[in-house]
Amino acid sequence: MKIGIVNVVPLAVEALRRALASRPDYNVLWVAQDGQQALDFCSVQRPMSC
Repeated sequence: MKIGIVNVVPLAVEALRRALASRPDYNVLWVAQDGQQALDFCSVQRPMSC
């Protein structure tokens, strides 16, 4: 599954990355700090649920 993470808190982002890293079928495509940045990233590299 392709995943985009949207969160401004670095500790939360790292926790999510680590949790998802244990799943070989999950792939973090990008990390955005706000909604606008997430939309910009989605237009270039779309995760499953954009």
